[in-house]
Amino acid sequence: MELLTRSPAADASALRTKTLARLLADRRARSRRTVLTVAVLAVLLTGLLVASVLLGGVGRVDPADVLPAAFGMRTGLADYMIFRIRVPRALAAL
Repeated sequence: MELLTRSPAADASALRTKTLARLLADRRARSRRTVLTVAVLAVLLTGLLVASVLLGGVGRVDPADVLPAAFGMRTGLADYMIFRIRVPRALAAL
């Protein structure tokens, strides 16, 4: 008997409300995941930068080489520092 008394508009409204609530919850969850991912990447990159500066300060590792090496690549800055700064210093030390 309930099926006869319920209107199709009420069913559509309830379905729309439920769908909107589900979409909003999904958007919040994706937003939280995005924020968490960005935060983890920021902490990781900050840690790499701090490690490169600390190791560079000790004199064992050049900071320009640590970050590119962490990503498996060479940058123009690292190449510039090697060939424009280190080589002349090494030659001058001879």
